[in-house]
Amino acid sequence: MKGQIEIKNYFRFTNVNSYNGTWQLMQDDKLINSGILTSSDLNIPPLTSKTVTVNLGNPTLKTGAEYWLNLSFKLAKNEFWADAGHEIASAQFKIPYTVPESPAIDSLSIPNISVTESADSIIVKNVNLQLAFNKKTGTIGSYKYEGVKLLETGLVPNFWRAQNSNDQGNGMMSRCYTWRNASLNRTVSGITLKHISARQIQILVNFSYPTSTKSSGSVIYDVYGDGNIVVTFTLVPGSTQLPEIPEVGMLCQVPSEFNNVSWYGRGPYENYWDRKTGSNVGVYKTTVDSMFVSYIKPQETGERTDIRWVSLTNNSGKGLMAVSMPEMEFNALQYTPWELDSKAHPFELVKNNFTVLRLNYHQMGLGGQNSWGAKPRPEFTLYPNQAYTYRFRILPVLNSQNTMDLSKFFFSSNSVVKVPNLVGSNQSVSDSIIVLNGLTAGIVTKTISTTVPAGIVISQIPEAGVEVPLGTAVNLVISYRLVTNIALKKTARSDSEESSKGNIAGNGNDGDTLTRWCANNADLNHWWMVDLGSFYHLIGSEIMWEFDGQNYRYLIEVSKDDITWSTAVDKRSTTLTDQTQQDSFIANDARYVRITVTQLSPGCWASFWEFQVFTPPATTDVQQTEVKPTEYSLKQNFPNPFNPSTMISYSLKEKSKVELIVYDLLGRTVATLVNDIQDSGNYKFNFTANNLASGIYFYRLNAGSYVVSKKMILLK
Repeated sequence: MKGQIEIKNYFRFTNVNSYNGTWQLMQDDKLINSGILTSSDLNIPPLTSKTVTVNLGNPTLKTGAEYWLNLSFKLAKNEFWADAGHEIASAQFKIPYTVPESPAIDSLSIPNISVTESADSIIVKNVNLQLAFNKKTGTIGSYKYEGVKLLETGLVPNFWRAQNSNDQGNGMMSRCYTWRNASLNRTVSGITLKHISARQIQILVNFSYPTSTKSSGSVIYDVYGDGNIVVTFTLVPGSTQLPEIPEVGMLCQVPSEFNNVSWYGRGPYENYWDRKTGSNVGVYKTTVDSMFVSYIKPQETGERTDIRWVSLTNNSGKGLMAVSMPEMEFNALQYTPWELDSKAHPFELVKNNFTVLRLNYHQMGLGGQNSWGAKPRPEFTLYPNQAYTYRFRILPVLNSQNTMDLSKFFFSSNSVVKVPNLVGSNQSVSDSIIVLNGLTAGIVTKTISTTVPAGIVISQIPEAGVEVPLGTAVNLVISYRLVTNIALKKTARSDSEESSKGNIAGNGNDGDTLTRWCANNADLNHWWMVDLGSFYHLIGSEIMWEFDGQNYRYLIEVSKDDITWSTAVDKRSTTLTDQTQQDSFIANDARYVRITVTQLSPGCWASFWEFQVFTPPATTDVQQTEVKPTEYSLKQNFPNPFNPSTMISYSLKEKSKVELIVYDLLGRTVATLVNDIQDSGNYKFNFTANNLASGIYFYRLNAGSYVVSKKMILLK
């Protein structure tokens, strides 16, 4: 590890060597190396940058550990505004050491359990563990270990967070109200008990949620005899037309005596999905009382993100621990989200005699671009266009146990599979790796791409490598046209612009999604247009409005001469509220494109960040970027292709860079057959799989930007 760091000085008059710089190398929560950055290292004049080297040494890598480099810059002397030692900048980097994986738990060391099932409950017992599962509510009713009660009420699905001030400004309560009580009014649609072994059972609970279009989901509990419970949670929204989801997670009530909170994640202060980069990952301690931030009006508070584990213990060191698989968010307060919503002032809140612990996949971002309509940015929003799945483990903490060590053991689940990497492959429902891997094909969305050939997967949810329940839907986004944004930085004009604030017409196609065009008032039928400078064959457009969740209605027209206009897209009656909207149309020999905003949501003005107009690339461009083999075949004696007669053959119509690899279900490359530039012609290869176990494998051929995969089965 070279330990090289680039430091940029954004000061206009101050050299970085005016400050003291230090570094620390952390192994989880343990300091294993540290040092100072010398004055020579920090001799970085204003508005320049420099690469410095930190001698990290060669640490002995610990199984399952994470390694962090923390940098800190502090005042070297007293200033009129702060004393010497005041920190003015910091940064944290995760060091990508190849660390041995966490050990799997020794299953033979786990005590046996006795299981009794009735119409209303499932009782799990041994000498130390007493767990009762309520089949009517679909939750844990009682959870004790060595006589210590760990839960007051069991884990309950939760989709609501208390409004913050930004939420009030953008109408979140009314817009997302269908999620507010969805979990409280859930119904159990099925429970299945499986006896995995003498030491483990599995309980699968299916839920139905009464959102405006009914949603569903499941919770899987893998219960072990040593008190560990692996929880796998899945939510399947009922419709893409549902509003965004304020929170996806689970909620439980913990005895109030567990007032001491420790966690390994971002801290020490509250942080959120879109407010966390200033909070370093580390081990922190506080109390439940201190988790509450007393805002002027009670609202969402106390969240912590990127959590590896969290524990709530009493003064004797006994309590409950939750370990994320791999990361999650948590919140521990003496109030429920609904109670925080119900009061106008903090003094009106009445503390419960229990702690409300929320273990979340995510809570949507706080937002804050403004407080009178802006919602959290799309990348920090939980849209209803996909299924959500996450896992964590709960377990008892005894006073002699080290929580960091407890977090490192790996617990498997017979209910999950790993999602393969489909990005870059050419997928269809009928020929899908998804189905073979114990998953199902979910929503397939086609989107315009300026860089990716048609038919190629450009993103997927869940991501590759994530463990999800069997049968989970994997949603794909596939490029449907290789296109060029012909409107980029072309001459634009409008009938109205907010020039006093810099929101001019030219911002609408400058390629920068942080600058916008905005009309100068809230009137209807304001228009914006672009002169493409020449005549083009157009195939569609994409617009990114200023706000998400608002109903912008519009008309797109094209013209050859800026005099006679014809309609390309008519959305004057649309009900769509997506911030980014794509429209496909065909227009030949068009030079001018105009969009007229005909209707707006209350409080909105005609305004967008970016408007793109698409045209296919020239034929020569296609030949340069998309070299398609004329033939690609796998000649095999199915079902076992790995025999001497198995051949892969392909023909290239022109010289191109070719990669032919074999990979497994996890996307790991197991063999590279070709990685070279090849001339046009016919090619054949076979592959001997003596070193591979039986299973499902894939050949993938990359020729230029053309990608194709073939699946096969190896039986030995």
